[in-house]
Amino acid sequence: MLAIEWVREVVHSKWFELFLIIFVATIHGYGAAWLAVRMLFRPHRPVKFLGVTVWPQGMIPRHRERLAQTIGNAVGNELVSQETVVHALFETGFFRRKVESFVGSYTDELLDRNYATFLDAIPRQVRAPVLDALAALQLRIAEHIAGVLKSEETAEAISRFVDKRVDEILSQRLGETVSPETFEQVLGFVENRFRGVVTERGFESKVKEFVSGRVDELAASRATLAEMFTPDTVAVIKERIDGQVPPIVQHLTDIATNKGTRKQIGALIKREVDDYYQQLSFFKKIFISRERVHHEVDDLVNKTLPKRVGEYLSGEAFERQAEDFLNSTIDGVLARPVNELVG
Repeated sequence: MLAIEWVREVVHSKWFELFLIIFVATIHGYGAAWLAVRMLFRPHRPVKFLGVTVWPQGMIPRHRERLAQTIGNAVGNELVSQETVVHALFETGFFRRKVESFVGSYTDELLDRNYATFLDAIPRQVRAPVLDALAALQLRIAEHIAGVLKSEETAEAISRFVDKRVDEILSQRLGETVSPETFEQVLGFVENRFRGVVTERGFESKVKEFVSGRVDELAASRATLAEMFTPDTVAVIKERIDGQVPPIVQHLTDIATNKGTRKQIGALIKREVDDYYQQLSFFKKIFISRERVHHEVDDLVNKTLPKRVGEYLSGEAFERQAEDFLNSTIDGVLARPVNELVG
């Protein structure tokens, strides 16, 4: 009885009523909040009974596309806009450093590679045809020289030269002592001797031996090309090579901005975006639209990137760098001994 009386007193006390109000309010608030949050995401599909919607779809699943598009637009415009990507590629020098690093490493690899002979630099599959071509070229040079010396034009040119030189000598020293008949005899003797030399049987082989000897001397020489060429010749070579920079730049621009290259760059960026998107949690995926990012990438690759690449490659700075690189490469080649170049 005492326990029952004590329970009644506790139940009818103000402290118990206050505690009960707080407890009921807490349970009610937590349950309402839990139900509200759950109704935001669930059910994923509306619950229907006999075609009548008994329980509607959650708010976020029902408006998922519109919400994702709105959030994607905000993220695309504020976080990964075209200006942000273009600034990261071009304004910070990222693209230029990548191009310079690639070209520099490839050039250094080619220039630093040492070859024992010229034949070692030729691929094995084309070595035999190259040797045959060199032998045929040597034979054709010898035949061409022999043909030129045996031609009527060469004989006529030599005859005119001899006539001019003899006229000068005779007019200065022997004009009064040598008769026209003697002069004709001397001229005929010179012409006959020259014809005999160029038409003899071993002349062609002698020319071939002479050419072969000069080529062997050139291959064994430690002299550099810079010592063999005059400064004017080197300047002309550099000028001719530098004149090919604009067509090369245009060709590089066409390669960098063609449809295939742009498609590969876009696919690479999209693959990185997809990999990053797969790592995001479900809540982050709600606020980021992958389709929007893909659309921004397409705009960048198809519109902004070709323009910026064309401006960079067509600029005076890139052309000047290309000319300096070619000139330094030419100077490096000219400074190497001839026997290292030809083996």
